[in-house]
Amino acid sequence: MLPIPGDDTILVGTISDLTQRAFKTNLSKATPRVESTPQGNAIVFTAPRYTHYVLTTKHETQEGAYGPGEPHRLLVWRKRR
Repeated sequence: MLPIPGDDTILVGTISDLTQRAFKTNLSKATPRVESTPQGNAIVFTAPRYTHYVLTTKHETQEGAYGPGEPHRLLVWRKRR
């Protein structure tokens, strides 16, 4: 499994694409923010009907593989507003 790039623009684009595919929700106009949740600090997007939460899971790789601390997995969930 390849890591999700650490560049913020690419990460937000990846999240937007994922939510479009999974939930049919367009987050292109939503401003991401960080919010504390019981699961940890999440990237949060507020859309008209739902608030979407995204946790990134980082995996420390061996030096030279992908570099330390790159996000590898996303956990996405939403709550009705």
